[in-house]
Amino acid sequence: MPDLRPTPSDEQLRAALETLVERVCGQIETEVQDLVGSLTAGVRRRRHAAADARLAAETQLAAWFESRVAGLRVEERQAGLAGFSRLLGAVRAFDACTSLSQILDVLLVCAGREAGRAVLLLVRGDRLKGWRATGFSEFRHEDGRRLDLPLNEAHVVTQAVRARQAVSTGPDAPAPPFTLLDRDRAGLAIPIEIGGDVVAVLYADTMGEASGAAPGAWPEILEVLARHAGLCLERLTRAGVASSPGHRDAQQAAARRAPEGWRPVARPGRETAQERPAGAD
Repeated sequence: MPDLRPTPSDEQLRAALETLVERVCGQIETEVQDLVGSLTAGVRRRRHAAADARLAAETQLAAWFESRVAGLRVEERQAGLAGFSRLLGAVRAFDACTSLSQILDVLLVCAGREAGRAVLLLVRGDRLKGWRATGFSEFRHEDGRRLDLPLNEAHVVTQAVRARQAVSTGPDAPAPPFTLLDRDRAGLAIPIEIGGDVVAVLYADTMGEASGAAPGAWPEILEVLARHAGLCLERLTRAGVASSPGHRDAQQAAARRAPEGWRPVARPGRETAQERPAGAD
């Protein structure tokens, strides 16, 4: 028996196919939009998370930096107070000295403590004679006396004598040859005067073992100490002259309190009244 059901026409098939395609495309477009929205939201979340992480890291770093700065300020203040305390102690020690040698000993010890290495040289005519040293591995405390430098050499010590003021090492003011000072270390020479006459030179540098703890203000501290030492030397010298009945006795009394090799040099055209070792020419 033949099938009498109507068959769809080509137009009906085409319309049904278009409807199906439209429905599928709509679904695909919706899914794509949902996927794009999901990806966008994920990217935003990741960006926000990264920004939050950066912000947290920056906040933590800023807090650490502020804490470190505060700690350094405390350390700097403590170091400054410790420096002032040492300076005050040295001044008191100078004032308690009863001989020229004691004053120079205090100056040398304090200079070595502040810088690392130090040596005292006495002016003797046209030469500089070593007295004592501290912090040098090349020679011991008393072996500083073997140093003998002509004043016509060109280095920071002789420049300090001629300039009558503190001179720091640099391209135009090298350290004395015996110091073997490295280029990254600093040295300083300070003349010690009595009544305007240079009688000795303090040389100090940061080459010694204690240099790592040396404060940045050590040159200023040493200059203050050297100046006060000069005043104390002058006070004792004048006291010795005033307490002696005659000029010869004054020379002998001063020489008894002077370190070996003590020999001040007057300014040109000026007669010095400072002490000389008995029998010196």
